[in-house]
Amino acid sequence: MTKRQDIKQKPRSEIEG
Repeated sequence: MTKRQDIKQKPRSEIEG
């Protein structure tokens, strides 16, 4: 569950949200 991998797949709005 790494956030860096989510950043590449999900947009910034989803990461901050």
